[in-house]
Amino acid sequence: MARRAGLAASADAGFGAYQMPVSLVGGQWVWSRAGANPGVGANWTIYPDTGWVGVILTNHDGAPLWEIIQEETRAVTGPRRSER
Repeated sequence: MARRAGLAASADAGFGAYQMPVSLVGGQWVWSRAGANPGVGANWTIYPDTGWVGVILTNHDGAPLWEIIQEETRAVTGPRRSER
């Protein structure tokens, strides 16, 4: 269980935040923001527990942005328990 400010949460959980989606993936905090329009897509993710930051930029209609984001997250945080 991940702990912040004395509170416990499950290893995979999502939370609301004032500026961005915040979640726990494999017990690690993940802060991210993504968006897309015709012909473009972008995402940035901060992994504060590891010190990593990921940035994804696309300039193609139909680019698999969500799948790319998931692959990045797995590479940084490790596979989810259900994938082991």
